[in-house]
Amino acid sequence: MCEKTLDIFRRYRFVSAVCLLLASGVFAAEPPGKTDEMQGNALQLDAAVQAYIQGLLSTNEQEMFSGTEDQLRNKLEQLKGIVGGNQAKLVEQLFCYRVNAQGMREALLPMVIMKQLGVSDDALVQGMLPYLESSDTHVVKEASEWLWGTDKNRATGGYDFRRYKAVLEKAKPRVPPGLIRYMYDRDPQTAVVTVVQMYDQNAPESEVSTKAKSGVKESVDYFIGRPEWWAHLYVAAMIEKEPYLRTPEMMKKLEQDDNPLVREKMSKLNDKLQPK
Repeated sequence: MCEKTLDIFRRYRFVSAVCLLLASGVFAAEPPGKTDEMQGNALQLDAAVQAYIQGLLSTNEQEMFSGTEDQLRNKLEQLKGIVGGNQAKLVEQLFCYRVNAQGMREALLPMVIMKQLGVSDDALVQGMLPYLESSDTHVVKEASEWLWGTDKNRATGGYDFRRYKAVLEKAKPRVPPGLIRYMYDRDPQTAVVTVVQMYDQNAPESEVSTKAKSGVKESVDYFIGRPEWWAHLYVAAMIEKEPYLRTPEMMKKLEQDDNPLVREKMSKLNDKLQPK
């Protein structure tokens, strides 16, 4: 490959990555700033891996990568070796890098690497799980955005939470709060049906599914009448989205629920409703 062709190749890859990733909505245009949690190694930050990822960037700020395509491929294979071929661990490290990114190229680099290496959606989900549990709201927001592309069917506009079932099954009897929060925030209707299937064998699954797909008011009236936490969490998620559903009776019942996830959701909602 001649130098002129190589230069076109490098610039094309950077511009294409920017256009593709911004159009897909995977990353915001502005990269996030560093967080104390990431800098403090509270999660899975691996300094050696971080340094290697940083070293993949070209010193020319108009390019994403330097060298030939074969050289880039070899470097990416070496990165796979550093993490022991574990895609979930690679995702964890790329996420750390993204959260600490400075500038557009660094912000885009993790997704470009994942696309080049063919990282699976399942690995992406596994890699994001620890970050959904973070006490840092910015980290949780970033992790949620990384998952958005794995559960939305662009053709139908619907949601598919089937890949989360393996995670929930493995966690039993524990209910992983980060993933549950994400699912109910993402799509309460799909979330409540998925959670029932995984955690409540005695619930009328077909009835729950039908009610979740019915009109908003009808579904809320049905679920508020049930005693289970997953039903009340559905109602809390729906009234957060639809203010007209917030009757005094419904608010009082939800505020008295003893489930931590429901209480947390209602606490945040009440904070939003407080006059500034």
